[in-house]
Amino acid sequence: MKFFLVLISTVSVAQIISAQDVTESKIKAKIYGYAAWEVFSDSRKSREARDGDLYFYPNNVSLDINGRDVNAVRSFTMLALSSRLGYKVEGFEAFGAKGMSMVEADFWGTNQDNINLLRIRHALVKLSWERTQLMTGMYWHPVIVDEMIPGNVSFGAGAPFHALNRAPQVRLSYMLTQNIKLTGAAIVNAYHRSAGAYDAQRNSGKPELFGQISGSFEKSFLFGVSASYKWLRPRIEIALLAPAKLKTDKELGSFYTHAFGLMKVENFTLKLEGVYGQELSFLNMIGGYGKITGTDGLLSDYDYTNLNTLSVWFDASYQINKFNVGFFAGRQSLHGADDNYSSTEYKELGVVKIPGSATNDDLSHIYRLSPRIFYSVDKLTFGFEYMLTGAVYGKAWDANHVVTETADPVVNHRLLFLTKYTF
Repeated sequence: MKFFLVLISTVSVAQIISAQDVTESKIKAKIYGYAAWEVFSDSRKSREARDGDLYFYPNNVSLDINGRDVNAVRSFTMLALSSRLGYKVEGFEAFGAKGMSMVEADFWGTNQDNINLLRIRHALVKLSWERTQLMTGMYWHPVIVDEMIPGNVSFGAGAPFHALNRAPQVRLSYMLTQNIKLTGAAIVNAYHRSAGAYDAQRNSGKPELFGQISGSFEKSFLFGVSASYKWLRPRIEIALLAPAKLKTDKELGSFYTHAFGLMKVENFTLKLEGVYGQELSFLNMIGGYGKITGTDGLLSDYDYTNLNTLSVWFDASYQINKFNVGFFAGRQSLHGADDNYSSTEYKELGVVKIPGSATNDDLSHIYRLSPRIFYSVDKLTFGFEYMLTGAVYGKAWDANHVVTETADPVVNHRLLFLTKYTF
C-alpha cells in the first residue's frame, strides 16, 4: 500500500510539473489506465493462475475411491486485480529521434503468493526516426504483435492459444519500404519463463534471438512471419554422493516459427495466427523439454530434447454502433519430440532433479470456442463471454512421446462478465 501511495504521489507531481512547462516544451505526460471488475463461474477445476483470472484448460479426470471425479467442481469468483495504472511521456527528442517512455502496472502480482500487489507490466523507452525505431525495456514479447491481440473479454487475450509473455528486451525495427517492416530483438525471460529450472536461460549466457518481417497496406491488411532461437542450461552441476558434485555444461537449443494475418473491412475484423516450435512453455503454451532416453550416466549429464507444439487460432469481430460482437477459436497440440523422450521428473540417487520441465506433457491437444459481446458508453464498457475449453489427455505414447491413444475429452464451461471504466 505504501508503494502504491508513493507511486501515485510521484506521477501526480510529475504531471503537475509537466503541465507547468507545457508552454515551453512539446513534452506531454499523462496518467492512464482503467478500473475493472470481473465475475465468472467455471464448471470444472482447471489449470489457471491468479484465482482463475488467467484460464488455460481443464484438469484431467481424477477419481476418488468411490469412482467420483474430484475435479468436477463448480466455482464462482469475483476479481478486480486486472485494474491498471500507467504513466506515459511523449514529445522529447534525443539523437534526432522522437522519444516516448512509459511505465505501466497492474495488481496481478508475479505469482499466487503476492496476488493483488503491484507488478510491472511494461516499462520502456522508445526512440523513433524516419524509418528506424529502437525500443529498450520490458514489453510484450515481439511474437505478440499489438494489432494481432485477440479481443476477448477474458484476461490473457486468448492464452494459451495466443502467446502470453512480457520480457525485457532490445528491439530494432526498420521500414524497408513504406509497407514492409523488418524487426530484430534480443530477449531475456522475466516472470514468464520456461518450465523447469528458474535460471535456465540466464545460465546459458545468451538471450533469445528473434527476427520478423511484416507488411501492411492501408490499415486494412497486415501479415508477417517470424523465427526465433533460444538456449537453456537447465543444470550447472550434478549431485553425486554428498557432498560430491560434478559441473555440467549441457545446453538445450530450441526454435519456433510464427505466421499471422489480419484483414479489416469497414466494421469487420478477422485475425489468424499460428505458432509451431520447440519448448514453448515460456509463451504459456503446452510443451517443454525432457531428457533423451538412455543418455544419462552415473558421472555424466544427460542430453536434452524438446517437445514440439503447434498452436493456431482465429478471432473475428464486428462493430455495430455501441456493440461489438466477436468469436474466438483456437487449437493447440503436442507433437512429441525429435528424439526418444523421458520426463526429467525422476529420481537419481534419491534426489529429485528439475521437476516440471514440461507443462502437461500428458496432453494430446486442447481447444476453445468463445463467443463474446461488448457494450460501450463513452469510457464505460460492459462485456460478456462464454468460453468452452476442452482438453484431450493421452493414455499411451511412443518412444518419442507422440500420443498413440487418447482419453475422452474433459470440458470446462466458463461464463464471464466484465465492467471496466477507462481513464
